[in-house]
Amino acid sequence: MALSSSTYFTIGRLSVKYLGAIFPSFVCRIVLRHWHRTFRTRSRPSEAEIFRNAYQQSLIFDGQQVMSYSWGNGKQAILLGHGWNGRAGQFAALIPVLVDAGWKVIAFDAPGHGKSSGNSTSLVQIAGVVTAICSQHPEIKHYIGHSAGGMSGLIAQAHSMWEKPLFAKMVCIAMPRDSEWLFDLFCDALHATPPMRIRLKKGYLEQQHMADWHATSPIELVKGIDTHGLLIYDDTDKGIPLEQGKTLAENWKGSKLFVSHGYGHLRLLSSKTVIEQVRDFLKE
Repeated sequence: MALSSSTYFTIGRLSVKYLGAIFPSFVCRIVLRHWHRTFRTRSRPSEAEIFRNAYQQSLIFDGQQVMSYSWGNGKQAILLGHGWNGRAGQFAALIPVLVDAGWKVIAFDAPGHGKSSGNSTSLVQIAGVVTAICSQHPEIKHYIGHSAGGMSGLIAQAHSMWEKPLFAKMVCIAMPRDSEWLFDLFCDALHATPPMRIRLKKGYLEQQHMADWHATSPIELVKGIDTHGLLIYDDTDKGIPLEQGKTLAENWKGSKLFVSHGYGHLRLLSSKTVIEQVRDFLKE
C-alpha cells in the first residue's frame, strides 16, 4: 500500500527528532530520498475531455517511461511543463486556446507524475526531459511552465548546449525564486535542527554534483538568458509570495510581470484573464 505525503513527512520528522543526533548520515539519506519523492494527485473530470483529442507517445529517459501529449497542427509548437506533483492535464483550460490561436501544443507528465513511470524525480531530471522533447520536436518555439515546471524550463534553457536557445519566449507561472528557499521550507517542515539542516544541504548539493544553488535557482538563471519572459503571479498565492515574482522581474531583462488576484497557486492555470495574457504575449 502506497504511503501518503503526510505519512512520509511524519516519518521524516520522527527520524530527524529521534535519530538525527545519533545516526545523522543515515537520517540524511532517508530525508533526501523523501525530498525527491513525488505523489500523484487525482485528476479532475474536466481533464479527461482534453486527452480524447490528444496524440499520445512516450520516451524513455533515465530508465523511466515519460508520457507526452500533443494537440493541433501548427507549424510552431509550445511546450508545457507542470509543477511538482502536478500533471499535464492541469493545462486543460489553456490548451484549446493555444490551439485555436494556431499553435501546436505539446505537454508531458514528468517522471513520477501523471501517467509516467517512477515515484521520484528532480528539477535537473525534468530539465533533461524538456531538452529531450525539444530534440524530438524542433518545431517547439516557446515554453510555459507552472511553479517547479517553470524552474525546470529555465534550467534547460540556461544550460542548453545547443547553438541557439531552446525557447524564444518563456511564460513562468507562480515560479519559486530560488531552490535553496524551497529546500529551507522542506527543512522547516521536518523541524530540522541547524546542524541537520547544514548536513542535508551539503548532502543534496553533493548528490546533484552542484557546487552551490545557482545552477537551479531562477534568480540566478534569469541573469544569463537572452529570452523574452512573462512572469505571472497571484497576490493571494499562499505558497509562492508575489515578492518573489517582483524580484525575478527586476533581474530578468526582457521580462514583464502580470499580477492576478484571487486565484491562488493552482487556479491560475484556469483563469480566463491569465490565459488571455499568455496567448497575447506569445502572439506579440
